[in-house]
Amino acid sequence: MFSRGILQRVTSNELKSVITKRSLTSTTLRTTPKFNSKSKLITQFNQEQKRGYAWSNKRDEGPKARYFFLIGIVGTAIFALVVSKVDAQDPAKSLAKKKNSMSEEEWEQQLINLGRKTLAFKPTEAEFYFVPNGCNNDKKVKQLVEKLEAGNDNSVGTIDLNELIDEQFNSENGSKYGALLKSTLDSTDLKSNGCHYKFSYKLAPGIFTKLVYNKVVSLRKEHPEYTRFVLLNYPNTIQEAVKFEQDVAVSKKLVLLGTEEKDNDIVEYFNTVDKVIKLEQLQVEKFERAVASTPVSSAAGPTSDKEQPPADDAPAIKKAQYKLRELGEPIRRYGETDQDVIDRLTEMLKKN
Repeated sequence: MFSRGILQRVTSNELKSVITKRSLTSTTLRTTPKFNSKSKLITQFNQEQKRGYAWSNKRDEGPKARYFFLIGIVGTAIFALVVSKVDAQDPAKSLAKKKNSMSEEEWEQQLINLGRKTLAFKPTEAEFYFVPNGCNNDKKVKQLVEKLEAGNDNSVGTIDLNELIDEQFNSENGSKYGALLKSTLDSTDLKSNGCHYKFSYKLAPGIFTKLVYNKVVSLRKEHPEYTRFVLLNYPNTIQEAVKFEQDVAVSKKLVLLGTEEKDNDIVEYFNTVDKVIKLEQLQVEKFERAVASTPVSSAAGPTSDKEQPPADDAPAIKKAQYKLRELGEPIRRYGETDQDVIDRLTEMLKKN
């Protein structure tokens, strides 16, 4: 009886074990994907691999030509912008860097600054007239000189900046500024109504003012009677105009002959201080030059303000000018050479 009970329990346990195995096997079979499903997964995985491989191939091809084209356009635009900014710093090309006008307060301050300096010529010693466009109009230049002579009461000297520059270029014995001017020459325009030459910004301002000043001093030594000077084709830049009025003398007027270009910076600059005038509107009077009195030793004897006649061996031009001065005639007109002066005196004496 005892053994039968044991056998029944064993049999019952085995039966449960068999049922459990069968249930596990059936569950596994139900949850395990079939062959077709597994095939789809494999196919999908392969497709994903192909897409990734195709993308990697595209990346290995590198950028397209259009990208280089776009980079070239952008780079060119940036380069052009940088060049324009650099040019804006060039005072020889950029109007923004030039002084084109002055307020009333700035002009008064400039006069104060000028008063602190000792100018080469005081306003009572000589008058200077600027003619920035003095080329190709000899007739009007002659009219200007005759006006400034004020009825033969004053002697007028003329200085042409173009001639001074030509002398520096063509000097056979070498010139002080010839090499410097040639190395900084930017362009030449012989048809221009003003200065024929333009120079780069590397040329420091003041050289042309120095040339003009040296010529004025030379003429004053040769012709001490000169009281007015016409400066043709000068100033050629605003910087030179400022330099002249800082170191040499305060200009009297800037005279327009009617051949000036529009939007002339130099004319606009002087127009702000009311110094610009047309030739037809110019009115002048006799200029009385103040002569500095110098102490004379009593041992030197009496002196006379009247000019002494030239010696017998003096040059013919000196004798001719002395005679013209006695007759009340200008000792030299615009454009006259020494021989022209002598011939004019000869014709006058024949008529008399």
